[in-house]
Amino acid sequence: VRNVSAEGILATTPTVVLASSTAGPKAALERVAASGATVTVIEDPKDLEGAYARVTAVGEALGEVDAATKLVAQMKAEVAAVSRDIE
Repeated sequence: VRNVSAEGILATTPTVVLASSTAGPKAALERVAASGATVTVIEDPKDLEGAYARVTAVGEALGEVDAATKLVAQMKAEVAAVSRDIE
């Protein structure tokens, strides 16, 4: 678990906070959300599919779905190219 301080986050007067699923304590994130900031908890990836899902989730949280979709497509293309090279 990554311990975060609500005070430290709130000192930056955020409007959006992206937190790892391992961030806590939960009360700190709840306090940040109560301040009016949008807090989005994003799962930590455990594999490539998780990495793609994380990029998509960040894009959705930031209102950048198209950019995230393009980035995921680029990532998949690069992984496919590397896979072909090592076969």
